[in-house]
Amino acid sequence: MSYQRKGHFRPDADLLLSAVNKTETERRGRLRIFFGMAAGVGKTCAMLRAAHRLKDEGVDVVLGFVETHGRKDTAVLMEDLELIPRVSLPYQNVLLEEFDLEGALRRKPHTIVVDELPHTNAPGSRHPKRYQDILELLDAGINVMTAFNVQHLESVADSVEAITSVHVQERVPDSFVDMASDIELVDLVPEELIRRLEEGKIYAADKAVLAANNFFRKGNLTALREMALHFTASFVDNELQHYRTLKNIGETWKTAERILVAVSPSANGENLIRLARQRAFELKARWIAVYIDSGASLKSEAQKSLAQNMSLARELGAEVISVRDTDVVTGILRLARQKNITQVIVGKPPDTLWQRLTGRSILDRLVRSSGNLEIHAAGVAVRSKSAADFLSLQNLTSSRRQYLAAIATTCATTLICMPFLETIGYSAVSLIYLTVVIVLGLFVGRGPLVLAAAISALGWDYFFIPPKYTLHVAQLEDYLTLIIYFAVALAMGTLMARLRQRERALMAREERVAAVYSFSRLLSRSTSLDETLQNCIEFIAQFFGARVSINLREKSGKLALEPAAASTRRISAKEASVAFWVFEHKKPAGRYTDTLPLAAATYYPLISTGGIVGVLGLRLPAKARLTPDKEEILFAFVNHAAITIERDFLASERRRLRVAEESEKLHEAILNSISHELRTPIAVILGAVSAMQLKSTENNFAVQSELLSEVDIAARKLNVLVSNLLDMSRIEANKMRLNRQSYDLRNTITEATERLRSEIRNASLSVDFQGDDFTCECDNTLLQQAIMNIVVNSVLHNENGVAIQLTCSATEPGNLTVVISDDGVGLPPELIDSVFDKFVRSAQANSGGTGLGLPIAKAIVELHGGSITASNLPTGGACFRLTLPRCIPTGEK
Repeated sequence: MSYQRKGHFRPDADLLLSAVNKTETERRGRLRIFFGMAAGVGKTCAMLRAAHRLKDEGVDVVLGFVETHGRKDTAVLMEDLELIPRVSLPYQNVLLEEFDLEGALRRKPHTIVVDELPHTNAPGSRHPKRYQDILELLDAGINVMTAFNVQHLESVADSVEAITSVHVQERVPDSFVDMASDIELVDLVPEELIRRLEEGKIYAADKAVLAANNFFRKGNLTALREMALHFTASFVDNELQHYRTLKNIGETWKTAERILVAVSPSANGENLIRLARQRAFELKARWIAVYIDSGASLKSEAQKSLAQNMSLARELGAEVISVRDTDVVTGILRLARQKNITQVIVGKPPDTLWQRLTGRSILDRLVRSSGNLEIHAAGVAVRSKSAADFLSLQNLTSSRRQYLAAIATTCATTLICMPFLETIGYSAVSLIYLTVVIVLGLFVGRGPLVLAAAISALGWDYFFIPPKYTLHVAQLEDYLTLIIYFAVALAMGTLMARLRQRERALMAREERVAAVYSFSRLLSRSTSLDETLQNCIEFIAQFFGARVSINLREKSGKLALEPAAASTRRISAKEASVAFWVFEHKKPAGRYTDTLPLAAATYYPLISTGGIVGVLGLRLPAKARLTPDKEEILFAFVNHAAITIERDFLASERRRLRVAEESEKLHEAILNSISHELRTPIAVILGAVSAMQLKSTENNFAVQSELLSEVDIAARKLNVLVSNLLDMSRIEANKMRLNRQSYDLRNTITEATERLRSEIRNASLSVDFQGDDFTCECDNTLLQQAIMNIVVNSVLHNENGVAIQLTCSATEPGNLTVVISDDGVGLPPELIDSVFDKFVRSAQANSGGTGLGLPIAKAIVELHGGSITASNLPTGGACFRLTLPRCIPTGEK
């Protein structure tokens, strides 16, 4: 039982876990929403007044983004509140002002006001939607106050369009609003709102006339007001349910009408569901469709009928739940108390023979135990052909094997006890029979137990009670013992069967909770979208024994044609059309549904806070279909997968934007660096030429020689810079080719050092050759450039007078080794792993540099089939080690 005595109620573990998770989520950052039926009801003003109250209480509150729309009363309320400056983003030659998310995260106040929740951010912003900005603020532990109107709510936007003929483009997902800790309804009667519009307090005069003739009509505003009130009431109802769950309150609180309809595979199931939908619509009430699974095995027709009924309830807007319980009445009442239900709708059950004899039907039990619940019995009491009809599920069906096992066990007990009758006496035999029946209760159902109790009673009477081999009982005490034995055997066996059923129900519930927990834990550990998809597909495929595919939403907003790489099935063009329908309509379709049922698989929409992120396809083995309990687990998997995929989408977008920002900064720094490196030698050349044109230097050959020397050095630097830029362009375009010839590496190094002498006047360079044969196949010019780039890099990053040692070794068979080391300051530890990346420059460089010398050297060495590494020497200084093959590998030629 789910409740022991009056006033002591044991809540469902899933609901308790959900309530606790909501409480834990609220610890990140609280979301407070000011909600209204239309523009002008006073949401922003109410939000600003709340901000002032927080400030008066000593709370650190700032304004992130507030739009006054030219209203003076709104501007006045913004005074005395700290305002985070907006950022300007260029878009089509216009600067758009947007909310500065980075500034808000750096400021990190206790509470921030961010108006215009449905707003679409300008291109170039971190997130496309403002509610995604708010999600990041909440994750950072910042409380947020925001506002929006009911027409922007995703679930009612289509209804608003049908009523007002206005298409709402900017929408807010319901799942985001569900994260709110508080929703404050800012209400105004339609007449007052229209009067404010006419007075120019909402829009300018020209826009006010247009709005009054279209959107701001009394009928439209009345309908919007009803929607806003209904949504707010639903939110408050959810909050009440969480409170009741956490406080372990089991009695029904009739704060609002809530309807529960019992779903079954019976012929009346569809009529009951439609009746519940109609009654919920009339009362504007929430309604739940529940199936109580008591462990009975359903035939294929019953499973199909049950799935159709639950699918119908889901399509009509019900919250569909499957519950495991050993007793239908207990399950219905337990769920009704958990969900604070006020009305229960059930079908009229056919009375069994036992119920007719006792006058105590299951409907009578339900009414008697309902307390203050309203019980409605509807439909016609038609006996279902299914062996597990609703409200007669307690007559559990058992397999033929269980009946045979019960007969064989009791017969074997009889045969075993007969030789020992004279030794143990017939009274002890009854105890043996009783023990066998009780043990059987652990393995068989109620029907086989009743049969076993009857056979054992008859066998004890016929074979053991005097006179033997007759059903006649001579003594009164034996007669009473036989009756008592049968009653005790039946009661004990039934009790054991119930315990076994309860154990299976608890195990099933535990399996469900464990599966959802394992799935959520697995996805929470995923570090990328690919890993999330792989974990999700593998887990679902293994859990259901099915093949799974996931088609994701592309950046264009459309569904990808091909499933994700981790999918265990590929889909044809016909199957893809089903997936596109699901993506478009956000409803399940395919096999075992009423929409496109000829598809090979069933497709489910992956819907998260940011909308639909993809479609999951599940293809079960032939003739297999999900039970209601398994289907509910699948929906839990689908919802969690959608949230995680959306999280990875956002994380990927954040990384992309950050990379773009860093790339922009890097490109700016590179352009500044290159322009500086270009201007310096050009300025030297121009200055020297101008000086040489002066009359004072016409006959001064010493000055002219010095100026020409400066021009020569500057020209060489300019030539190296331009050559590096051109070489890097050739490398990135894969246009650099080797002019391979057989060279003595000693000559290559000697020529390179001679060319370097004039450029490294303030450093000493020594060369050492170890070995005899230095012949190798290489491009002499390129290899010289690589060596020169490394040596020049050592000069640039050290003080004057640095000693550079170049050692060439031919001792290793098949390879030549060149080591270039210095006794300078060495490489910064943080740059050792990235020293060969493009445009990486150390802050200790003395004469600038573009950060291209080492990447070009690395590319040249690798083009020769060799390798290059950088490290710091233990004694100080940097060391570059080049390994070159004597013969270039075929693949590198």
